[in-house]
Amino acid sequence: MTTPPTRALAAGIDPVRFEVIRNALLAITEEMGATLRRAAYSTNIKTRGDFSCAFFDRDLRTIAQAFAQPSHLGSLAHIVPRAIGSYGADRLAPGDGILINDPYLGGVHLNDITLITPVFHEGALFGYVHPFEAAPDPSRADEPLTDELPADVALGKVDYYEVVGFSDHLATAKVWYRLLNCGFRLAAAGGTDAMANYASLRGPVGMNRVFVKTGGALDHAVWLAGLKAGHTFATNGPLLSFTLGGKDPGDEIGVASPAELEAKVDLRSIVPVDHLEIVANGEVVASFPLAGDRTAARATRRLKVLRSGWYTLRAYAERSRHPVLDIYPFATTSPIYVTVRSAPVRSKADADYFFAWIDRLEAAARAHTGWNGEEEKIAVLDSLSKAKDVYRDRAMPARPPR
Repeated sequence: MTTPPTRALAAGIDPVRFEVIRNALLAITEEMGATLRRAAYSTNIKTRGDFSCAFFDRDLRTIAQAFAQPSHLGSLAHIVPRAIGSYGADRLAPGDGILINDPYLGGVHLNDITLITPVFHEGALFGYVHPFEAAPDPSRADEPLTDELPADVALGKVDYYEVVGFSDHLATAKVWYRLLNCGFRLAAAGGTDAMANYASLRGPVGMNRVFVKTGGALDHAVWLAGLKAGHTFATNGPLLSFTLGGKDPGDEIGVASPAELEAKVDLRSIVPVDHLEIVANGEVVASFPLAGDRTAARATRRLKVLRSGWYTLRAYAERSRHPVLDIYPFATTSPIYVTVRSAPVRSKADADYFFAWIDRLEAAARAHTGWNGEEEKIAVLDSLSKAKDVYRDRAMPARPPR
């Protein structure tokens, strides 16, 4: 009888956490491959699967590679470090790419083209994706609640929120509205999971998208800046345009006293929609009638602004409609922010909601027995405590800054 080979982990490494991270990195390479295959025109890639995808760390060591062509298993580990070394790692910037087919640097033959793109952590944007099928209820102790979204938002770690994604869009938007009501500014974004291994009503890659207004030629840095600033709308089909007082999503309007502002809305859709609405501070403040085939609308409405808040335009249908292969068509703009007498946006009810949410996270963290050490546990509890302080402050009545 032979003893099966075993792998030993370094001391202090939790094997469960190791497997979670290993599979997360492997999933990145598999999603790269799924996207490449679905977008390819070449039968060598689309049908034969003659390609490979890998993920490297900053020291150019292979840390994950999706299973593909055996002949590629050794070549990528050679060509990537050599190509970057030849070009110069210090010359790479966001949006750059290296395209190479030199067999002497580690490729197999001239027909093998390797595309290398850097991923930068510093200066990157961070967002929450596929958030919720139903809005969490922190009071329901019988339901698990492990999502650290409110803590990360409070600590300034989140730039955008995937309102349109692999989740229920209205439920996801409901949580987003609560965060906006606490005075946080989160851009609306969209994204599609790579369900390449089975058919799903959640649609193909690229169905859910975020559109960013850049104001000129397409530039990666400008696009990221526009996303962070909230000059966006997210959709799985309907196209939206929205201005308030002449300002676009992501912009801010300041008024010295309650005012009346003109809202302009525009809808174009490839499928009928049932609702076109302006949402302010979590409540629908204007609904627009949809006539005919319900695929287009253009309207102007004057809105009374009595206090500081935010305004978005959304459109959705009540059921799925072909060819939007999702649970239902949905689109939303990012908010336009309005400040009255310089007062911040605050909501005690919503701040209390997230405070109770983090209470649940804190209790789970204290009860958890799988920490790598006491130092790790203390660091997590400290972060949760700081996040609670933020919501405790935002539960106080809004007052203009002195």
